[in-house]
Amino acid sequence: MVSSTSIVVVSHNKRSELAECIASVQQLAPQAVKTIVVDNDSRDGSADMIASEFPDVLLIRSPSNSGAAGGRNLGAQEAVGDVILFLDDDAEAFPDSLAAISECLDLHPEVGIVCGKTFGRAPQDLLMSTGIAVELGRAAIWDIGAGETDRGQYDAPCEVAACGAFALAIRSDVFDALGGFDDAFNPYGWEDVDICLRARRAGYKTLYWPKALFRHKGTRQGRPAVVSYELAKARNFIRIMGRYATGAEWLSCNAYLPVRAVKVLCKVATGAFGSARRAGLAALPASPTLRHQSNIGSVAAGDDPLSQRRDPTS
Repeated sequence: MVSSTSIVVVSHNKRSELAECIASVQQLAPQAVKTIVVDNDSRDGSADMIASEFPDVLLIRSPSNSGAAGGRNLGAQEAVGDVILFLDDDAEAFPDSLAAISECLDLHPEVGIVCGKTFGRAPQDLLMSTGIAVELGRAAIWDIGAGETDRGQYDAPCEVAACGAFALAIRSDVFDALGGFDDAFNPYGWEDVDICLRARRAGYKTLYWPKALFRHKGTRQGRPAVVSYELAKARNFIRIMGRYATGAEWLSCNAYLPVRAVKVLCKVATGAFGSARRAGLAALPASPTLRHQSNIGSVAAGDDPLSQRRDPTS
């Protein structure tokens, strides 16, 4: 029977979102016995804010950015209890989420990893993820339900290929047996898919449990492409293929990869141009007209809710 959970939050330069995350976590007692924040060398005062405003939280100040996998592993070293719940610093847990996770794991001893129904920033009923689908033969990984309005269409528990680490619960003994997240996936990109696929290989199930509710405000929706982000995800997708794809999936994937590669290159080029343009505008004298123009691209990008879709090129 699940009796206690540690919560690990990895943070990097998101002070206000982090405060909201920890505030939501504090509503999860009594199941949450320990909350750990790993500050990945933030420069916005996030660590000092945690130290002063949340003294009951165990704060780990990493002297350098240890990446998503590295940061989570660092926090997990201090975890106690039966379950570890990993949250991103821009995620929030609903009050009954831990009770729902405990119910799931008690009912299903064969399950090693659990995710819940996760909403995006806005509107309130816009889904961000109900688990992750993996189709390596199509070179595709995506969040199920992303961009859809929640009308109850994902209210049934089901097995999923993977769970997003923005809100992922894993049995502590399973995490230890798997050796944690793989640091090879640093700084970020598909490390959550990797640990879930390893868990499934080891005989554990990954389950979507809709009673556990979360909100993740840090999706890609409405944000311009970031070169390092796109390149890291593309590189790590090839790593996923090398570890888990069958020969047939490799052959099938080859038909999709040229199109995916072009999309990645376009996003990288767009992101690089946008960064250079923003840097150039920042060097110019302040002008209301220029400031308005510099925001046109990001406003337009936010019109498409399906931009939250997570695949090797998104």
